[in-house]
Amino acid sequence: MPITVDWDDAARTTLRWDIVGTWTWEMIYTATRESVLKRRTVAHSVAVIINMERAALIPPGALTHTRNALMVSPDDRDLVVVVGRSSYTQAIVAIFRKMYITMSEQIVGVESLDKARRLIASRRAEVG
Repeated sequence: MPITVDWDDAARTTLRWDIVGTWTWEMIYTATRESVLKRRTVAHSVAVIINMERAALIPPGALTHTRNALMVSPDDRDLVVVVGRSSYTQAIVAIFRKMYITMSEQIVGVESLDKARRLIASRRAEVG
């Protein structure tokens, strides 16, 4: 399966999606449903890392499908951090943030998994 969803930490505060190779939007929706089920096993909010470091190109329709996926059970999600070194991936995140202002604080793009983890920790420290 090109997309796996699992906890990134022992405390179960962050889910990590690892996307490898070619994938489809239907796979994204399946991963979204899996994330919702995992988040329901804990009583606290959860951040999501979407690790696209080894993913193939993003299929057409990225802005619409990303919005649709983010609309699924957003109440218990801290932040979504998209990890990808490609300028295209980062451009999609930037465009999404500009188009959907009300969701712009929920999604951020970074270049590495380490940066994603540091960003989540920093954001949580700010909130308390």
